[in-house]
Amino acid sequence: MTEHDLQQKARGAQLEFGGKAPASYLRAMLCDCGITPVVLGGKSLPIDVGYESRTAPTGLRKALSVRDRGCAHPGCTRPPHWCQIHHVIEWSAGGPTDLDNCMLLCKQHHRMIHTSGWTVTIRDGWPEFIPPKWLDPTQTARRRPLPPRSGR
Repeated sequence: MTEHDLQQKARGAQLEFGGKAPASYLRAMLCDCGITPVVLGGKSLPIDVGYESRTAPTGLRKALSVRDRGCAHPGCTRPPHWCQIHHVIEWSAGGPTDLDNCMLLCKQHHRMIHTSGWTVTIRDGWPEFIPPKWLDPTQTARRRPLPPRSGR
């Protein structure tokens, strides 16, 4: 997929092995991915391949682990090492990769956020979830109560 396709909000992609991926899957993959820039010449042949850059550096993952202590979704108890990094404002839409725009979500809740109408924000430094109207007509914001810190 090209950067232009990403910026134009692609509806899906053809995968290298022939399968197809819907846009919701692509957005979830882009939350915690590696990007390798490739410059193509006139005949679409690679003339330069850059180095992979992570959209979420190790230090940010550690900071999110300390803040969120696992999946940030209310009611979830999955630990940090089971989680993926989610961008509140999508990275492909220019969302920054920083503590004020990222949170930890387990694979199940990460997929749910991209497909079910929940809205996520960071308010006062903490992840907050607003359910879709079909689930809660008042759309009352929810936060996961933080577990006590371990004595380590």
